[in-house]
Amino acid sequence: MVKVIDRSVTPSRRLAKFTLAPLVLAISTATLAQQDSQLEEVVITGSYIKSTGEDEASPVEVLNSDYIVNSGAVDVGELTSKLSVSSGTENNPDSFTSGETQGTSNINLRGLGLSSTLVLVNGKRQTIAAAVANDGSVFVDTSTIPMAALERVEILKEGATATYGSDAVAGVANFILRKDVEGIEISTGYEEITDGGAGKYDVNFLAGFGNDTTRVTVAGTMIKQDSLSSAERP
Repeated sequence: MVKVIDRSVTPSRRLAKFTLAPLVLAISTATLAQQDSQLEEVVITGSYIKSTGEDEASPVEVLNSDYIVNSGAVDVGELTSKLSVSSGTENNPDSFTSGETQGTSNINLRGLGLSSTLVLVNGKRQTIAAAVANDGSVFVDTSTIPMAALERVEILKEGATATYGSDAVAGVANFILRKDVEGIEISTGYEEITDGGAGKYDVNFLAGFGNDTTRVTVAGTMIKQDSLSSAERP
């Protein structure tokens, strides 16, 4: 029998291997910590909780600032009413669909009811409106969210009761506001109904200031809509 002895790894080389491993681990940990320190904010609307055999992620639709501007919406009610996943909202300012809810707006995902859609602002729950819809359901008044301060909207288009509770049966609408405002921004708009003469005016005001530790943002919107008589229609 011939016994082969490998002498390529000397004791000094073994020592180098054991010494190099903690060094690489320390460099990797320091690099990872440096990357984490650069992360400013994470807002989670959907989650990846295992619930089915396929273990698929929840579909989240993001309406960015470009989409919001190009939509031509004057207020949040008009913005959310154009979503295909939203149906059954009571945003029209008339006595037929909004009796005691004049001047308010809401969101109804998949037509499951105003109380089945959870409305968040910057990931935080909002207080329900004092008014009650025609069917007796309560809702969050989205008209209190100024369009000028809106950065994006994240729509979770399926039930999320495991994460948010029973008020998220239809889904979640998360309105993310701008936080990097410097100076003053003023914008205005006007729209008119064809062959009706009823105009709608809006003026938006946005101001922001602060330092490295504290930020202050002030936003407001004024909307005026002319009346449209049914006699002006055939």
